[in-house]
Amino acid sequence: MSNLQKRSVIGIYFSDPKPMGAPFTTLTFVQAYRGIIGYIESQGVKVVIVRGDTYTKKGVFTKYSSWSKKKQKFVTIEKSIHVDLLWVRGSKNTHRKINDIPTCNSKEIDGLCRDKLATYNLFKAFSPRTYIAHSYTEAKEILQKFTSKKIITKPRYGEKSEGVHLIDVDKVEETLYDDWKNILLQEYLDSSGGIPGLFEGTHELKVWLINGEVAGARYKRLHEGHIISSQTRATSGPNTPIDVQKLEPSLHDAIDSIKTALQNNHPSLVRADFVRTEDGYRLIELNSRPSVANSTHDGTDFYWRIGTAIGDALVRSLRSEKDTKLPLIVAAPHAKTTIPAKYRDRVALSEYEVWRMGDPFTGFTSKHYAAFDHIKGDANRILCDLSQGENPTLAFRETDFYGNEVFKEGLEFSEEERVLFLRKYAKAYRSKILKSLKKAHKAGIKQILFVDHHNTASDHPVSRTGTYMPAITVSNGGKRTSGKYDPDTERLLSCPPDYLQTFKEKFEAHTSFTAEINCVYKQSHTIKWLHEEIQPMFPEMKIYCIFLEYDLNLIHNPLSRRNDHLAKALLRNNINRSLDAIIETHF
Repeated sequence: MSNLQKRSVIGIYFSDPKPMGAPFTTLTFVQAYRGIIGYIESQGVKVVIVRGDTYTKKGVFTKYSSWSKKKQKFVTIEKSIHVDLLWVRGSKNTHRKINDIPTCNSKEIDGLCRDKLATYNLFKAFSPRTYIAHSYTEAKEILQKFTSKKIITKPRYGEKSEGVHLIDVDKVEETLYDDWKNILLQEYLDSSGGIPGLFEGTHELKVWLINGEVAGARYKRLHEGHIISSQTRATSGPNTPIDVQKLEPSLHDAIDSIKTALQNNHPSLVRADFVRTEDGYRLIELNSRPSVANSTHDGTDFYWRIGTAIGDALVRSLRSEKDTKLPLIVAAPHAKTTIPAKYRDRVALSEYEVWRMGDPFTGFTSKHYAAFDHIKGDANRILCDLSQGENPTLAFRETDFYGNEVFKEGLEFSEEERVLFLRKYAKAYRSKILKSLKKAHKAGIKQILFVDHHNTASDHPVSRTGTYMPAITVSNGGKRTSGKYDPDTERLLSCPPDYLQTFKEKFEAHTSFTAEINCVYKQSHTIKWLHEEIQPMFPEMKIYCIFLEYDLNLIHNPLSRRNDHLAKALLRNNINRSLDAIIETHF
């Protein structure tokens, strides 16, 4: 399935002017880009290779290269082509004159990554201490600020580790550089302690970020006395992919800061290079053109996964506002994590207990890049459970899920207040759902997928198992795939079983997260309402519903009360891929 305009074109830009120059002089890169191009073109998008010296204006290049299936090689086409989106891979930054079409990366991101001083100034809290010199005389004055024996020197705008030196402070001579303008003097970071749980020794940790989200990570051991892997072109140990769930929580703040800096520049592909020191993780540099091809076979599909992920990001960015909308509505009734100040003094629960009852991450995990609509509840579940509809008994709780009294004695909601809450929040929530379905029906959508999005936790009483729950449960009211099954309790199916199986297979294909079907929860009052009352209103539009519950403890550790932001991002990405798969396969 493709919602793209007919044959949109992505241009992959290289600065080498030769039609089949770098990087296609190396077989590894030919194979890598051939695979990525094939993946993107399978989604109905044309992909071409373009060079900087052939650009005219407004997305037009005077010639291009493309992969020929018949000849099984890249061939050069001597005619003009219009490119809708440019993926910049050229190392010499000549694309800066191309500023009238969308690019990945944007010139803002490229400028930030290329300017090592700008990177340091923006991320000073977790970067090595850095100074800039414009003359050798100025450099000698700066050297007096360092108390360590060794320092790093490097050009401010250097590339491919050229001009990078690890050197004793007392051996910095004027002959080190022909021109001392824009030379950085930087604190040397000792990473010989390694990464706990992975290995000991000097290293680099490389994290690939696509649109600010972690797409993968690798670590590389370095030779003794070296400071950067690309400087040595060799390792004394493996260049190994890492399960991002194993990365320490102390790295997450740095990654979140980088994500914030990139958030207004999509699509983007950036690699952040870190080392771990006694004082925590430190950012060495940002790379706006990280490799998508491994120069040596490592027995993994790491670079293929990075390549296809950036392919997905590029394709998504091509969707116009009209074409973006998939037949998908995602509703998160309990995304509200706070309660109004006027009710706070009446509630007996702590701030943490209120937060935990509010499905604290569903506002993030329910966000789909191309959904027709997103619907979020406006009331914390402590005050009014929007999933229960306008039921005056079930919508209001006396205790939270852990047995704690919700209200202080004598300060419970009156009947009048309950009526007000049902009207203001519960009725309004369902009205938003109905309004969204009417809009979809008016748009001519014949079938739509409705997702009732929640989270739960292993210590939630409903599990009653004393064991960890699966990372995610998707339900349609049908038979369980784990645990006991009572056929008498089976409800009307809200979507065909093979829809859920497609979700499960796609969800489990990318990480070690597990998915179960119809275990723990089987359906919801909202889905029952949609079946019994709303579906008859739209006889020409079939409404398929999925009840989705992910394990809160996958993201939040209830003992340390620490959040795993990488797991949160992975979870959302996997959910979105899986929902895409249902629509692409069955709609």
